[in-house]
Amino acid sequence: MKLRSIVIMYILLILVAFTGCGKQVANTVEPVNQPTNSETSSATPNETGTLQNALLGHWVTDKDTTQYYFSSDDNMVMLTKESTGSDLRQDFIFSIIESNNKDSMKIKITNPKTNTGHNKILKFSSDKKSLISTVDPDSVYKLTGIKPKSMPQIKWTYVDDKQKP
Repeated sequence: MKLRSIVIMYILLILVAFTGCGKQVANTVEPVNQPTNSETSSATPNETGTLQNALLGHWVTDKDTTQYYFSSDDNMVMLTKESTGSDLRQDFIFSIIESNNKDSMKIKITNPKTNTGHNKILKFSSDKKSLISTVDPDSVYKLTGIKPKSMPQIKWTYVDDKQKP
């Protein structure tokens, strides 16, 4: 059982590094002043009816450490706060794998430089101003051969309709 716990922790570390929380000097950029979650609570998401359109724009995690920009050309930019205060920028391609077009979708996020990726499950609030993001356990299984019992859930809040930093 201890070995299984160690393996799961190792998998989570790999996912954290893969999803952009790891340090990549080549992709660092100058600090970007972005609004925090507390400054944006009255933002209104794109309300054109589909979940795909609701996803477009600027989102911030509940800890104000990671910001996501989804664009209509299937590009995603992720900015992660570094301990130095600057933001680490990573560019990805996203595609919708499945959607019930009501409140949940599964997206694939791919690093175009390495052609590797993972899936995220997104569950939207009824007003589309927030969502819960979870790494798909099947992605972990494909990567490691071990299917975790649960994955961390991260709340995102819609900021504005900007599709690029």
